[in-house]
Amino acid sequence: RDAAAAGLEPDDVGSILWQATHMVFAPGSTSALGPRAQSAVVAAFSAAKERGVMTIYDPMLHRGVWPEKTPQAARAAFEELLPLMDLLVISAPFATGQLLQRASATEAANVAQRRGISQAVIRHGRRGCVIVDRDRIIELPEPTEGSVRTSPLGEAVFNGALMAALTDDEPLEEAARAAMRCADIMDEAADTIANLPSARALMTAMRGEDDDVPPAP
Repeated sequence: RDAAAAGLEPDDVGSILWQATHMVFAPGSTSALGPRAQSAVVAAFSAAKERGVMTIYDPMLHRGVWPEKTPQAARAAFEELLPLMDLLVISAPFATGQLLQRASATEAANVAQRRGISQAVIRHGRRGCVIVDRDRIIELPEPTEGSVRTSPLGEAVFNGALMAALTDDEPLEEAARAAMRCADIMDEAADTIANLPSARALMTAMRGEDDDVPPAP
């Protein structure tokens, strides 16, 4: 909670180089830092919307991110940002249960549509994802035996890969598939930065290619 984001102010939005900005991503860990940081996120999302820049929010309802026993803080931040987010990235069953009142990923997708969320990626742990893409709900049943997808680091890798694929103009469904592939190549090890795959391995996973072939000399 002593991260650099703790010093964010709404006025900081004025220093964003908008002509070089493709999207604005905000994690719940920033909103959880307090009212001023949340106000900065709101200001950034509002400015992005005015300029046609995509906004993405992941509430990140992990232990240690939001103050203990105060779920209303996460709900209040979510509700304030709801009209400003173009894409919601959220995990079932816990976060969807808290913020969309549905533990089921598919049911949460329906609630998201009814609440006006045009695009969402609902991570469903080892089971895969459910996608909201405007009037469509798409289930991506891609099960895995590992638990990496449900870890904070696994979700961070997922988010980074998702945004990279969207920056490359991949459709949301294909971007989510690429993100799952990237999370799945992580080792079942400690949830630390040292467990991050190499850039080459991530790029190979995003393309859906086999990384066993050595590079050409």
